[in-house]
Amino acid sequence: MGAALPQDYIDWAVDQLASGVDTPNIRILAGLSAKLDTEEIESYFRKVCLELGIDAPLKTAHFNGTVRLIRRAYDCREISASDAIDRMYDLYIESDFGDSLLSIWDNIIEELALKGSGDGGYFYPPDLLDSPGRLFITEFSLLERALNLKLPKDFMHYIQCSRCNHIGESVLKHRSWWDKLAAKLSFNKTPALWHTCARCGSFEYACMWDPAVRDFYFSKLEKEQGL
Repeated sequence: MGAALPQDYIDWAVDQLASGVDTPNIRILAGLSAKLDTEEIESYFRKVCLELGIDAPLKTAHFNGTVRLIRRAYDCREISASDAIDRMYDLYIESDFGDSLLSIWDNIIEELALKGSGDGGYFYPPDLLDSPGRLFITEFSLLERALNLKLPKDFMHYIQCSRCNHIGESVLKHRSWWDKLAAKLSFNKTPALWHTCARCGSFEYACMWDPAVRDFYFSKLEKEQGL
């Protein structure tokens, strides 16, 4: 699916009927016109797969096609929200962990694994972790918006300042004068550097793992890019 043409589905249904396989939706699919909307034709193909107990493919040669099929399978209740999240994570693995747009699914999987353990995470909202369906829809909607934007390569490393709302790369600084002094003392272990806002210097921020931050950032870019 996704790479197949509408006529391919129709021809397949006709072949199934000719070989003696007969279901209500196969008959409908075989009688459709290839000029119909591709999504409508694919929806009947999925119904046929359900009738025949066949797992409809959820992978295509194209990233966008695969993502679309995962969403449609979830909407049709063919897979659960947890399965959909796992499949999005699988896409990230298949990208050799190099697709920044999919990196959030890696962190979601880790957050879910850490849930209840007391270990720290990536600032992902706990209420969404408690609702896989809402989590999947929220993240999928953000992914769709991201695909239509011209995004900086490392935007997932940006922070949003809690004081001035600036979003961008952080600046690493020592948190106090003692940290600065201690860093100069050769016998003292260098204190940790902290992420700060590049505009106002605040140490208080939210990171891009938070869907609310991406929503704010995408809204800003959509306005700037005329979307």
